[in-house]
Amino acid sequence: LIKQTIKTPRKMVMDYLLPLLFASYLVFSSYRVWYGGWCFGPRHFVPLTLLLLYHFAKYTDVKGLRLYMFNGLCLSGLLYCWMAKSTLLYSINAEFKNPLTELIIPAFRQGAFNENNILTMLFSVSPFAAAVTWLVVFLTAVIFLLRFSSESGVRSSE
Repeated sequence: LIKQTIKTPRKMVMDYLLPLLFASYLVFSSYRVWYGGWCFGPRHFVPLTLLLLYHFAKYTDVKGLRLYMFNGLCLSGLLYCWMAKSTLLYSINAEFKNPLTELIIPAFRQGAFNENNILTMLFSVSPFAAAVTWLVVFLTAVIFLLRFSSESGVRSSE
């Protein structure tokens, strides 16, 4: 966004993206306050993310080192959220400076998995097994979708 604005400042300011982006940011950051501690996920910035993805999708040619960095950041973010969900269930107090190293990793090492999940509540599955089952189902779905999308891409190019 910054690079594009430097190249064509008038176009970016007059374009729909920049005013919508700043207006959305101001509305979302000034309308509500989250007193529940640390917040996982981009729930307040989903509209901004969608605006940016829509506008810059044609420029996203990710190859080489950028691809590895992008995939690594995505995987570490997913792992971080999965560990938080399977141990603390998002109830993380804001007093901690780094919830990953101070709360989530210690809880994960101690095996303090959260019992508030469907498999444990309905079928008496251990919380650890429920967390691993969710991870296996998620990875299977992602692999299936990637395989399906790559096969449909091959068919459409033939």
